[in-house]
Amino acid sequence: MAGETIPLKVFWALLGAVVLAVGAVAFVVGAFIVNPSETVRVEVPSTGAFYPSEEQVAPLPKPDGPPPSDEDRARDKVTEAFEVAYAGAGTGEERLSRIDDSEGLEELRQQVLVHFPLTPLDDLRVRVERVRFLNRKTAAVRYTIVLPGYSIPEFPNRIGHAVLAGNTWKVTRQTVCNDLTLGSVSCPRQT
Repeated sequence: MAGETIPLKVFWALLGAVVLAVGAVAFVVGAFIVNPSETVRVEVPSTGAFYPSEEQVAPLPKPDGPPPSDEDRARDKVTEAFEVAYAGAGTGEERLSRIDDSEGLEELRQQVLVHFPLTPLDDLRVRVERVRFLNRKTAAVRYTIVLPGYSIPEFPNRIGHAVLAGNTWKVTRQTVCNDLTLGSVSCPRQT
């Protein structure tokens, strides 16, 4: 009988050690991960160590012709086109007026909510970082999509294009379609 008591004592000792270990892990998870006593906020600048620099991302295309005659004014108009086309607070008509070949894009924009219903589309905006004119009627643009309050608040270093349609600079359809893929939405092919 004495031989049976020793394994039983070992069993209880091991069980006690396991319960103690599980309790310690639960305490650490609860105290420091799930319910921390203080919140630490880290402000991350849009061009900081957490985001790749312009040298670390794809470069803007090289020009293939001369720029517009009034480059500063054209740059302002390209920036305005991006800001209006991506303005979540704007109306659908306003956004579409600044997108070249915009047919059906507002409906596709709304489909993002099917895949990501908590996306704050009304708060969406864009920050233009750089404009490079490829010629008098085409510009390449590096920009950041900003979604305040969303789990991913910024999509930096996006590259898109604007074209001069008549007398108005507009964001290209392909640029908007590329950005819709971030919301798991695909643009149908144009025929």
